[in-house]
Amino acid sequence: MPMDNHRLGDAMNWGAAARRRGAELWLLLAVGLAAALPIVLAAGYAIVHDWTPLGDDAYIATRGFDVFTDRAPLVGQRSSGASGVLDETAYNLGPLLFWVMALPARLPDGVFMALLAGAINIASVVGAVALARRRGGLPLMFATAIVIALMLASLPAEAYSDVWNPSIPLMPLLLLVFLAWSIACGDYRLLPVAVLVASFEAQAHLTFVAPALGLMVGALACAALFRVKGQGLSRRLAIVTALVALACWSAPLIDQAVNRPGNFVLLVRSASADEPTLGADAGWRALVHAFGVRPWWLKNSPYPLERLGDLSVGPTKRAAASAVLLLAALVVVLFLGWRRRRVDVFAAAALALALCAAVAVAAASTPQNAAATVSYTLRWASPAGACVWLLLGWSILTLAPAPSRLLRAPRPRFAVAGGLAATVLVGAAIAIRENPPRSEPYEPMRAIIDRLDAELPSGGTTWVESVGTNETFGMDSGFLVGIVYWLRRTGRNVVTAPAVADRLSDAYGRGPYDRVLRLTVNVPPDPDARLVAQVRATDPLMQDAVPKRIVSVTLRPERGVAAAP
Repeated sequence: MPMDNHRLGDAMNWGAAARRRGAELWLLLAVGLAAALPIVLAAGYAIVHDWTPLGDDAYIATRGFDVFTDRAPLVGQRSSGASGVLDETAYNLGPLLFWVMALPARLPDGVFMALLAGAINIASVVGAVALARRRGGLPLMFATAIVIALMLASLPAEAYSDVWNPSIPLMPLLLLVFLAWSIACGDYRLLPVAVLVASFEAQAHLTFVAPALGLMVGALACAALFRVKGQGLSRRLAIVTALVALACWSAPLIDQAVNRPGNFVLLVRSASADEPTLGADAGWRALVHAFGVRPWWLKNSPYPLERLGDLSVGPTKRAAASAVLLLAALVVVLFLGWRRRRVDVFAAAALALALCAAVAVAAASTPQNAAATVSYTLRWASPAGACVWLLLGWSILTLAPAPSRLLRAPRPRFAVAGGLAATVLVGAAIAIRENPPRSEPYEPMRAIIDRLDAELPSGGTTWVESVGTNETFGMDSGFLVGIVYWLRRTGRNVVTAPAVADRLSDAYGRGPYDRVLRLTVNVPPDPDARLVAQVRATDPLMQDAVPKRIVSVTLRPERGVAAAP
């Protein structure tokens, strides 16, 4: 009988522990989703507005479709900055973004790509909140969730579920910060995941190479410095990590082995080219604006070129002084963490300093002829700035004796409910405040596709070209690439102009064709061809600055052979 009572007690304890773990999991999911409410809403708008890939998104969609074909990409999206200083086209480091989009790019509707981008961002936010809970308990979990929600207001709403390569790595960068912090504290089980996320960051766009590399090097250095005797990376985990790294970088390595000079060599040449860059002054200004008062991550500006303007004008004395104080505080925290053998505090300061350095390097190394790109290549300074302030604030509270005891104290239910309510309110306020993505020019793109689906033969090969004016700002090529993707997704053969094929693959620029599809913007359509579609569309880059433009699509039978660019 006593034995039965003992077993009954164990079962009751096990049941109570299971219920407690379940409640903690549900709380974690609720807090993470509350912080990601703006992203959830943006994904919903993508469905409502019939999101359709065109422009750079269509390039990514097309290369994603190519993954399972004989045109499988070995490198990433074309790099305008690196290509601008070379006579040859250079690309971002790898095709992981295309691999991620390979499945949704083949589904009947392009909106699945936007939904996947939103799901990646939501999962990254939830993952960051979960790791914050592990590192600093409920107070840090709630603080992280609220800071993330506030930070989202500093980013354009269309970036929340955008597949564009400067946008989709933004939330995974948040996750990488907390992965690196956990690895530095000895949680080596997360190393394969961190390698995967860091590889995705670095391959998506060159601007993420500095933060991804800095975080991974910082995490491993801290883990090595504070390694406890008998604790280390197991052989099995090391093998798994190496296999993940090899899988992530296999395609770029193959490209370097089979092509001459190879994309790695081209990127090194572009980095070492004698091309004027924005320089150290821009790096310092970026550092001040990203981390000084008031930092970029707490600004909600409607002007897309504001960050370029910030790099062109000297910061205020208040902003510069606050940035210097923040850097000094990080150095002091680093020292105290080392003295007290607190790997968590030391790593938090080290990773924050790595992010500060990465922002300065990214801005300073931007070529002058690509200065306008900082409006989007420095968007990641917002999540980086939020993480730096968060890590510094947590470190200071942890080192202070009385507050640290408060952080470790158990919280009553009303405090947990209050933290959840605050997170929901902030997340909802940001979600409602941010403007949803515009339906233009998705509706005109879908109208063109519907007409082509009815009029274009499924057999043979179509040559696709576009004609515009100096005032169209690439609007014609944006619609053109959307058509190229639709042709590929529906199983139709396509060849296209060298300017487009150069950003995709040589295979798109060579071979025989049976008909010519011409897209014109504010240009009279070809009078000798059959008019298939004509719509009025807003330029996505100049939505409020110019009136709608007339987009025409014509078809004419013509046999020819396209030569590779």
